[in-house]
Amino acid sequence: MVAGLPGNHDIGFGNGVQTPVVHRFRSFFGESNRVDIVGNHTIVSIDSVSYSARDQENPETGGSNPNTRETAQVWRETQQFLDNIKTLKQEALRKELSTLTGKDSPATDPDIQLPTILLTHVPLYREPHTPCGPLREHWPPSSTNPLPDKDERNAIHIGKGYQYQNVLTPIISNEIVGKAGRVMQVYSGDDHDYCEIIHTEFSGAPKEITVKSMSLAMSVREPAVQLATLWNPIDTETGHPVDSGGSSTTLQNQMCLLPNQISIFIVYGYTLALTILALFLHSTYLSFRHKAGSSANTDSILPLAYRRPIYDYYPCSTEFPAASPSTTSSNSIGGAYSVTRSRAASTTVPYEARGFKQTQTVGGSAEGNNGVPDPAASMAPSGANTRSRRQGWTVLDNNDYSEIADASLERSPTSRVRRPFQVFRDELVSSTKWVGGISFGWYLWLLWTW
Repeated sequence: MVAGLPGNHDIGFGNGVQTPVVHRFRSFFGESNRVDIVGNHTIVSIDSVSYSARDQENPETGGSNPNTRETAQVWRETQQFLDNIKTLKQEALRKELSTLTGKDSPATDPDIQLPTILLTHVPLYREPHTPCGPLREHWPPSSTNPLPDKDERNAIHIGKGYQYQNVLTPIISNEIVGKAGRVMQVYSGDDHDYCEIIHTEFSGAPKEITVKSMSLAMSVREPAVQLATLWNPIDTETGHPVDSGGSSTTLQNQMCLLPNQISIFIVYGYTLALTILALFLHSTYLSFRHKAGSSANTDSILPLAYRRPIYDYYPCSTEFPAASPSTTSSNSIGGAYSVTRSRAASTTVPYEARGFKQTQTVGGSAEGNNGVPDPAASMAPSGANTRSRRQGWTVLDNNDYSEIADASLERSPTSRVRRPFQVFRDELVSSTKWVGGISFGWYLWLLWTW
């Protein structure tokens, strides 16, 4: 398994590569120069970022970099790997055949070679303004039928800077491809966007695909992974290909686009903003509705049965002016509470607002005289009457009604009345908790069913 290939973000580039950093990378990801056989194809991995120190421009003079001991230590190992790559490929093929047959295979014919796939982090050199094709996300080709021979915006820019270089130099590219053998496919990276070209300057005209990054952090809206399908049946005894159709038919490529993650996050943001706006408008509507429908005594939207205070029902005084005892009648307020007043037109005192100013009699001789009170009882002060039908009714005769009044019915104008801002705040908090609970439950369900 090919675990990893060093890039300039891992170990630096050219003369900026440090040996301890290279050793740390290899301790986690394995050798940076290696030969593997996968699907009857030989995969050659090249540490091109270190090998570029062999032909890197001197930043001080602008000329070729002198081969000092420090710079040679960076690229020497990769050069030795390229010099012995033919032997390494034959040894890898022998081990693969031994694994397939289950027995130790002899050395293979040096002329037998499996199709070679080259892996390099930095793309190979190409002429400036070489177009990358219609699958490139940034700056698609100016025309697709036919594709232009030169397209500056659709091409990989030929440039370099501190610890990076967009493409390898022509010298490094020729040495790598020339020593790697019969290269049919080249995979590179570094650019983060897709690019597909054919190197007609090399033998066999290998195709190079600069794979697209699979992370949205690399300045691409639609990340992708590159799918390569390998099919190359061989004779397990000799290593010769069974299909004589040629190596060009043993590999197929497909770029698999991942979801546009940035657009998904934007949709999430819009949804969150609309949800907050809806909750805000809902709470505002309820607060104004409460303000329009509320009263001084209740904060309920529906009408409630409200009992008036005790002083609205009972008289405020027991004094009654002189009246003729000839015509009297008895009114009953609240059961056994009797009120006797005169019907004489000359002495009739009208009811005052919510209060009677007549002589009040509890019980008396009127109870057994068809409602006609005893004259002595009707003219006597109510305080002198000590009879009572029920226990506690003498309280009424003493003009002290507070002891039997229900205090819960006498609400002050400001008790339990929520202001519009309080209604808005309470509704906004409760609605947010409700929506948040449903969203969190849906999120947990998605995680569980993923």
